[in-house]
Amino acid sequence: MDHLAVAYLGICWDLTTKIQMQDSHGGLGLTEGLAQNVPLTFGDITIYLQVHI
Repeated sequence: MDHLAVAYLGICWDLTTKIQMQDSHGGLGLTEGLAQNVPLTFGDITIYLQVHI
């Protein structure tokens, strides 16, 4: 999830939990952290996800 979107939504995240990911251009980078139990609603269904920032 985009850092600016998370900040705008007021979601807190753990800065100590980072993973290495490959971007669309083949480069490698670290995520900024992990947001836990982020509610996402699809119609009348809400699920809680662990989202890397």
